Amino acid sequence: MKRKLPIGALEIPDDWEDRTTYQFVSPPAQGLSMPMAAGRGVSVGSARTSVLVSRLVLPDKTSLDEYLRQQVEELRRALPSLVLNSHDAWPHPTLGNVATLDVTFEVGPGMTVRQLQFYLPLAQTGVCANMTVSVAANQYEQKRAEVQKLLASFQPS
Repeated sequence: MKRKLPIGALEIPDDWEDRTTYQFVSPPAQGLSMPMAAGRGVSVGSARTSVLVSRLVLPDKTSLDEYLRQQVEELRRALPSLVLNSHDAWPHPTLGNVATLDVTFEVGPGMTVRQLQFYLPLAQTGVCANMTVSVAANQYEQKRAEVQKLLASFQPS
């Protein structure tokens, strides 16, 4: 199947799952230098707001609530310092309340990330867009309005 992407086209087998992902970061800022995601081979840059949007297909017979519970368990295994700040939905101007995981985790000594994972319903049943916004935890209150604006700007196609 030929897939048209914003940056080109790609031929992939028909039975492959579409996990389209887009990532955006704010301009570099002066000050603290820290990664916005944890893992092997992670690159380190200045503290920037990072937005990752991907298509998520829920496993068969799995509700979104069950998926979110499993997601928190997996994150806790991968990130022992993980704190679940909230599971409260955030309001979206056209989609209503959007399922959200609000977590904080340490990526290095004295370097903490606040991450909001928004699960936005798409037209297909069992499919949603996962928009993950990461900011330096110590900048969260200053960035909260920016995060709300990013969420509000999302419109499913």
